[in-house]
Amino acid sequence: MAFTQYMVRYCVLIPNLNLKAYDADYSLLTVQMTEFNFFLLILSTMFIGAAGYIINDYFDVSIDRINRPDSNVVGKSVKRRIAMISHIIFNFIGVSLGIYLSWKYNFLRLGAMIFISAPLLLWFYSTNLKRRFLIGNLVIALLSGIVPLVVILFEIPNIYKAFPMLVSSGKLDLSDVLIVVLAISLFAFIITLLREIIKDVEDYEGDNEYGCKT
Repeated sequence: MAFTQYMVRYCVLIPNLNLKAYDADYSLLTVQMTEFNFFLLILSTMFIGAAGYIINDYFDVSIDRINRPDSNVVGKSVKRRIAMISHIIFNFIGVSLGIYLSWKYNFLRLGAMIFISAPLLLWFYSTNLKRRFLIGNLVIALLSGIVPLVVILFEIPNIYKAFPMLVSSGKLDLSDVLIVVLAISLFAFIITLLREIIKDVEDYEGDNEYGCKT
């Protein structure tokens, strides 16, 4: 997740802005998030993702005894109570960082919705949705698709606000950046959906034993 977000920033957004700055003869055109705040955005994404993995393992202890007896961690090398506490702490850090950045970059309403909805969806995925046909797979694929998209959701509106003269003159149009990142997000969605379906096929025995309709 961290690699994907860094690549969107440094291999898609910034090079594109540099080209547009050169064409518009406007050297001040640049990203609006500082390096440190972007690092905090990465941390927020990683903490929420890690919390999702932990809670999934927490609720899958019985199923994993059948599907992955050798790699089952929670309940063996890590106590269930420690796993739950870690899940809560990781989510708190991730959501707090996400809401803080959303507030700082005038993205509070949609940003808060994203950073609060993601942990809730991961919780419901682990407790209920993953046991239903296709719904759980689609939820995880959707969250994966949002990962690269978050980068430009924080940047593009603030870039437009910072350089209104370039926008009004038609010299600043970031729709091409949006299209490229949407394509990356679509790829992430599809490849994750395929991966989740393959995992369901591999985990058929344990899922069937515990009544999962995958």
